[in-house]
Amino acid sequence: MHEMAVVCRNLGFSYPKVGKVLEGISFEIPLGQRVGLLGPNGAGKTTLVRLMVGLMPPAEGTVRIFGQDTFRQSQARRLIGVMHQSPGFEEFLSGWDNLFIYGRFLGLTARVVRRRVEEMGERFGSTAYLKQEVISLSGGQRRRLQLIRALLHRPRLLFLDEPTVALDVDGRQQFYHAFGEMVSELGTTVVWTSHYLEEIERNCQRVIILKEGKVVLDQSTQSLVGVSSAEKIIVTLAPGSITPPSTPELERADADRLVYKGSAELFYREVLPRLTAAGTAIVSVHHTKPSLEEIYLQLVRTKEGVNR
Repeated sequence: MHEMAVVCRNLGFSYPKVGKVLEGISFEIPLGQRVGLLGPNGAGKTTLVRLMVGLMPPAEGTVRIFGQDTFRQSQARRLIGVMHQSPGFEEFLSGWDNLFIYGRFLGLTARVVRRRVEEMGERFGSTAYLKQEVISLSGGQRRRLQLIRALLHRPRLLFLDEPTVALDVDGRQQFYHAFGEMVSELGTTVVWTSHYLEEIERNCQRVIILKEGKVVLDQSTQSLVGVSSAEKIIVTLAPGSITPPSTPELERADADRLVYKGSAELFYREVLPRLTAAGTAIVSVHHTKPSLEEIYLQLVRTKEGVNR
């Protein structure tokens, strides 16, 4: 039986004058799993994370981190690392000074802080910028400093909130590589929120999607194709080929391509024979798997969503 890093049971929460923002939230996250937490603005993601890290108690239900109540048991918070969207640094102190101060709050000596930062620097690249005042650092340098701070005490559970904002393409690739190595080595459990859905697809083993305060999807990343109600099939035509009129399932993408959205079985049983009988000259038939972004948009735009 897997040890559970996070266990949420029937979580509910309401804000005065706003009303209920979370209702009936239940899920478990095994130790070492990387989970993407997604949802449109106002879905309840931030509130859910606040409950998990112990910033406030749930109005209904329970949340446990490694079996502990993070709101009532402050020691449990030392098991958690958080990388917020807002840096929260002392701007006129150097990066090193910020890390030393943070380390002291966690009970780490300056020697331990220096050693761990140097170890992380080997993966994240040069740490020379840590000698500078934070106010002079670039956006990418600040993000690296945030991640180093979040991992400084080697947390068992790490929350990442938009971790690659302000990083360029090369910086994001470096982040993914270093992050993957470190969390695998430490066995860290990760809850990752992002608007870059491709990075969730790349870095997370599982996706939880919230909508209007409820879980509408909780599924492994690899099996998400099964959630999509329509498979996309691209039919490439010979130039000047005869094509039938567009239907809801079969649309013209351009002069030489048709797009079919529906089950593959129906396409080969009914649609393809209809095309060939009409004299349509087909060059190729290509299946495309829906991306996480397509599935996400499909779910948040529907009324009910899917929970499997």
